Amino acid sequence: MTFFGTIGEGLMTLQGVVFLAADTARSSAYAQAMVNSGLKPQATLLFGMGSKARLGQAEQLARSPEIKGVFTPALGVPLREVCEKFGTTVQDLSAQSISDQSIRDRLTELQPKLVIYSGFGGELVPGDLCKNWKFLHLHSGYLPEYRGSTTCYYSLLAENRCGVSAIYLSPDIDTGDIVAKEHYAPPTREIDIDYIYDSAIRADLLVKVLKNYAASDGNLKTVEQDDTEGQTFYVIHPVLKNIAIEHVKSGEVKSAT
Repeated sequence: MTFFGTIGEGLMTLQGVVFLAADTARSSAYAQAMVNSGLKPQATLLFGMGSKARLGQAEQLARSPEIKGVFTPALGVPLREVCEKFGTTVQDLSAQSISDQSIRDRLTELQPKLVIYSGFGGELVPGDLCKNWKFLHLHSGYLPEYRGSTTCYYSLLAENRCGVSAIYLSPDIDTGDIVAKEHYAPPTREIDIDYIYDSAIRADLLVKVLKNYAASDGNLKTVEQDDTEGQTFYVIHPVLKNIAIEHVKSGEVKSAT
């Protein structure tokens, strides 16, 4: 059964960590995974609340079959409801975009050591924010091999598996220093890839990184990427995307179950 924890007096506070999240299904998955793992940020900043038409925002989604070895979030649960379980400061900002000045102002006040970032799809974090603070981003691709967009599908077609990389954001797309990366078994045929599977595997690596953050007193080791390695992918053509989905549904992509 999908479970995302209880009100969190017993949760461990990650000192110096801010969760900066847009109103998306992925943000809800991140928050649920943190609560489920007994972790909470020191502060949470929410933006774009109620922006149902924005990229990265899912409507009420049905519960999904369990993903073997990975916590499976209930993406129908509103982001604000989940974040209230942190029991720490949760602030709704008026900002509708990561570029809004109010976000800069609040980060300047908080001076976080680490920003867990979950924004709207298609929006780039301004370069000055990346330079002033460490923005932790979970990229749905094994870097540097899979930079760019919809890399989960390209990886499924090429390797019958997907990857996630935790990186510190830099001005260039998907080129920041790597904090951690991991391969994941492909989804089973019943699981929605775009929202359930993609969100769940990103959230899984996020929690692993945060546990390392706590264990190392905030001193995460990183590996610099080589810009000459890897490949940048663009939004996958609908035909190729459907081929990947049909492979999963037909069982041609082998799952771990």
